[in-house]
Amino acid sequence: MENSQTPDSEYTKHFNIGYAFSKHLPELSEKVSQGKSQTPAFLAMQDGRNQYIAEKERGKLPLWLRKYSPHLKARSFAKDKGRTNDPER
Repeated sequence: MENSQTPDSEYTKHFNIGYAFSKHLPELSEKVSQGKSQTPAFLAMQDGRNQYIAEKERGKLPLWLRKYSPHLKARSFAKDKGRTNDPER
């Protein structure tokens, strides 16, 4: 029995197609997503579309609300430079 965590190449291919449709042809993507098919290829395309929409919505958030914001990692603590937490000072 094979338990791998990586998706197969067909899923990845259709996921990427759905993502690209959403990015470059949003009207077509919307119409295609309303289909009733339950094939693995169609479901992968829907997953790609959903991923793009989620990333697009996440991009609308302010920097401080984004989960992995580079703004938070590059934060400077310059105003505290030279200060210590020593209570005797």
